[in-house]
Amino acid sequence: MKTQKWAKPILHIIIAIYSFLGLSSQSQAMSCPQLMAKNFDGLNIQRNVVRIKSIAEEVHLSGIDQTTFQTILTHANAVTDISGLLKTRFESGGSILGIKDDAHRTMSTIAQLTGLKDFWDAYSELGVSPFESGHKEKFLNRLVQSSEPIIFLVPRNFAGPLKHRKSNLTLGEFNWFLERPESRLRNVIFVFGAYDCMPDASYETIVRKAHQNAVSKFGPPTEQYEWFWEGSKAKWEEINKETLSFFRTTDFLIEN
Repeated sequence: MKTQKWAKPILHIIIAIYSFLGLSSQSQAMSCPQLMAKNFDGLNIQRNVVRIKSIAEEVHLSGIDQTTFQTILTHANAVTDISGLLKTRFESGGSILGIKDDAHRTMSTIAQLTGLKDFWDAYSELGVSPFESGHKEKFLNRLVQSSEPIIFLVPRNFAGPLKHRKSNLTLGEFNWFLERPESRLRNVIFVFGAYDCMPDASYETIVRKAHQNAVSKFGPPTEQYEWFWEGSKAKWEEINKETLSFFRTTDFLIEN
C-alpha cells in the first residue's frame, strides 16, 4: 500500500525559514534534552516534557549537507521529528532503519510504539539473511518493492567527517536510497533527532532499577544458567517496559 504524501510545501517553507535565520548552517551545541514534569489539574496524571532540537538543527548535527537534504525534501515521502513520528500508527505495516546499539537504544522502542518492523523482523519477512553476500542491496530492493512505509532514523554525526563508528552500514543504506531518489525515496520518511530524545539520566535510572530488581530475585549476576537466561531476561524485559512507559508519558517539544 502506498503511503500518503505529507504536506511537503509546508516543510519547504519551514526549512526555508530555518535557512534564512541561519539555523541550518550554524554549529549547535550537542546538549542532552531537558526533562521536566508536567501536571494536569484535576486529573491525577503526570507527564514528562522533553525539549528537543528543531529539524534544521538536527540536520546540521547529522552531517548531511544542504544539497542532499534538498534532495530528500524533494523526493522523500516526508521529513519529521520524534514528535511527528509518534503521532503516527502504521496499521498497514512498515519497517524502521537506522543504527541499533546501546547508544542508539530508542530504535526498538519506537518500532513497538508505532507498529513498525525492526531490522531483524524486516529481514526475516523479506526472506533475506543479514549474513549473506550482497544482503544490503537485496534487502533494500525488496523493501522498496513492497511499497510499505520505510522509516529512516537519522543519527547525529552520521554523514560528516566525525561520523559515528557504527554508522557505516546505515550510511550505506542511506547512500543507496540517494543513488536513485526519484524511485527509491517515494515511501521513505526521514526522522531527525529520534536517538537523542531520551535523556541519558532517565535511561540510566531505568537500567539501574531493573538490575537491582533482577538481583533481588535471582541473586548477584553469575555465569550460571539461571542468571544468564532468567535474570538477564527479566532485567531487559523490565528495561523495555519502562522505556515504553517513558515514551507514552512524554511530550516532545522544540526548544525555545
